[in-house]
Amino acid sequence: MKHSSGDKHEPPPGPPRQEGQPSEEEIRELAYQLYQESGCAPGHDLQHWLDAEQRLLKRGYGTP
Repeated sequence: MKHSSGDKHEPPPGPPRQEGQPSEEEIRELAYQLYQESGCAPGHDLQHWLDAEQRLLKRGYGTP
C-alpha cells in the first residue's frame, strides 16, 4: 500500500458501537468541548474523555 507524504495517519476504527452507548465521535466532540471549557489546559485528556462519556450516558444513553 502506497502512502503519499500528505496522507493522514489515523488509528483504525474502534469496536462497533453497542446499542445504548454513545459513539466514539460523540465522546470525542464533548471531550474536546470540556477541554476548551477548562482553558485548554494540557494533561487532562483522559479525565475529559471519561467525563464526556459519563455525561452522555446520563443524558439518556444506556436507558431503554
